[in-house]
Amino acid sequence: MEFFAPKTALEALTLKAEHENSAFLGGGTELNRLGAFTHPECLISLTGLGWNKIERKGETLRLGSLVTFTQALGSDLVPEGLKEALRFMASFPKRNMATLAGNVARHGDESYLVPTLLAYGARLVTVTLKDGKASQKKVSLESYLENEMDGLLIKAIELDPKKVVRSKRFALTQESHSSVTVAYGAPSVLAAAVHGSGIQLLPHAMAALEGGDVDRARFHELVVQDVQAVDDFTGSAAYKRYLVEEGLWELAREAKA
Repeated sequence: MEFFAPKTALEALTLKAEHENSAFLGGGTELNRLGAFTHPECLISLTGLGWNKIERKGETLRLGSLVTFTQALGSDLVPEGLKEALRFMASFPKRNMATLAGNVARHGDESYLVPTLLAYGARLVTVTLKDGKASQKKVSLESYLENEMDGLLIKAIELDPKKVVRSKRFALTQESHSSVTVAYGAPSVLAAAVHGSGIQLLPHAMAALEGGDVDRARFHELVVQDVQAVDDFTGSAAYKRYLVEEGLWELAREAKA
């Protein structure tokens, strides 16, 4: 396996373009585990780029893409709503290695952070290769997930730390595969990671909450309409929809209390 350690974003992106079966390497917890989602022949380490700072810029919190879970948990700048999701990763050694952008880039149906970051309305500071130069652009996390932007580097994650966000994760144990992870961002953002069915926003339930009070029976109907789920070893489709409904209903009530 080939290994590169570029010092600039341009060098990293150029290497990615030149090597077909390659992957960017941050903490390595996704690429080096059993059952990894990809098996590259070439690794491009990002540790030399220096993107590991946590900064407050006006009303915006900027988290460098290489910030680890442990680093974020130890920062006074990081809001409790995000720390709640960071703690879903139970393994302390894994927290020490895993990077925020690595979990976002993976954005699998067991993601610890993506539902919570969606609830924050997070934006990604991205870098792409354009006309032989490194071009920087901000995109919403939602847009990033929808467009599957290959060959793109996440430089930082930005969010409003004052926003009220709560999250829940449902799994047999802390180390088990999650069945469902949900997040609520006041006043009406509802997001879920559903095992076997990916990351989802709940448009009809969100619209109902935004329009005013909605009772539990109506909320149940909207969740059933919005949530895609399948039967698998983490639970039945009906059970997963129940977890999404129960979790988000409780989170919304707690946030408004």
